[in-house]
Amino acid sequence: MLQLSHMHDGNQVTRACLTTVVYVSACLSLVGLGKRHVWGPDELDVVGAATAIAHVDDPLASRPEGQSIMERPPFFYWIVAAALRFGGESAFWARFPVALAAISAATLLFVLARHQGSSNLQAVAAGLVLATSYGYFQSGRQCCPDMVVCLFTVAALLSFRQICRLGSGRAGWYAAFVLCLSAACLTGGWIGPLVTVVSLAFWLLLQKHLRPSGPVWLLSGCILALVPISIWMWFVSRHLTGNATHGVSWFSATRCLVGNHPPHSEPFFHHLGRILIGSLPWSLLLPWAVAYRVRGLRRRACDESVLFASVWLIVSLVIQLILTDGREANLFLGYPAAALLIGTCLVEVLEKESDEDFWLRFSSKTLALLMIVVPIGLGVAYWYREGSMLGMGVLMPALCLGLWAYGKASAGRWMHFYGIVVTSVMLLLLSYDRLVSMQLNQRAH
Repeated sequence: MLQLSHMHDGNQVTRACLTTVVYVSACLSLVGLGKRHVWGPDELDVVGAATAIAHVDDPLASRPEGQSIMERPPFFYWIVAAALRFGGESAFWARFPVALAAISAATLLFVLARHQGSSNLQAVAAGLVLATSYGYFQSGRQCCPDMVVCLFTVAALLSFRQICRLGSGRAGWYAAFVLCLSAACLTGGWIGPLVTVVSLAFWLLLQKHLRPSGPVWLLSGCILALVPISIWMWFVSRHLTGNATHGVSWFSATRCLVGNHPPHSEPFFHHLGRILIGSLPWSLLLPWAVAYRVRGLRRRACDESVLFASVWLIVSLVIQLILTDGREANLFLGYPAAALLIGTCLVEVLEKESDEDFWLRFSSKTLALLMIVVPIGLGVAYWYREGSMLGMGVLMPALCLGLWAYGKASAGRWMHFYGIVVTSVMLLLLSYDRLVSMQLNQRAH
């Protein structure tokens, strides 16, 4: 196995690694962002309401009869309306806040990994795994609030980790924690704050030495986070009539918790399948990463950072699997936790000088085969449907990278292998957006 050269965790290396995460996230989020028309019921509803807000300076987007055209909490509509005012009414500017949130969430995951003691290489791996996940890529290019909720969730978790870690200077992080909880609720309802608070509560309870200040910070932060929400609800009740508050308040998000969406009710394994598909190609490594951490628990006490990522992932999955609403917003809040777990485990194993892990080799070679099969499959499918070889021409670089990656995996050059895989996944995701999403979008119009 290739021995990794020692990386000095200085400021210059940290900046270089952070720049890498930002660059990859920006390429995946911004390239071709405005090429597709606004489409689908979610994007059309959001853009319609945001355009109305931008034109009439009405934060409620209210109708003459005293109701609102907003179907969700208001914050995301306001963000999109501000972007449309700044850049003009176009698909690019409607999606730009979401793309910016995707870049920021991957960046904050890097920062979170570094602050909890992970190396630069582990942090950059976590950020790249998140940025190159299929579901994360798709959500980062749609004008829907899901990605913004994800950003506020990661920011809230990072803020609380800093509150518990620092001996001084907690006030700023505490204010950020409260604001992120409120913003997540005013963007997507209860789901983001629920995952955040329950994850933090279990993490505090499972620590060996529970500090009394931790639960106090968490409880008081939750109470203060209700202040902006209460102000918003009071404002809505004063300016809207009838049951208009139903859609624009956070109450609309509680319906998925009590099962009032029969058309969307699905068995738990349906949601589990969507989670695994959305986290491709890295979901191939998730079982190995979980097993690796479980084996580590048998040999030594659980590290605090490992405990944090594990609790975050488990709570996210459990909450998502018991929900009866099949919306993607409820399915990918655990992606950052999975990326953190996979990225840190992967680099930890690659940096060891011991024998290679069999299951890692098996998962990696499966991933290499996937990098070969997917370009061929997409190219053939595009040729069959469109009668054009453009698909194979676009996907040829990704196919060559997949073959190169398989060669590196066969030779045990794992660091080179994963660098090639990240590049190949970037090309595949952008090619998929160009060949598949673009064609579907054109047919819809």
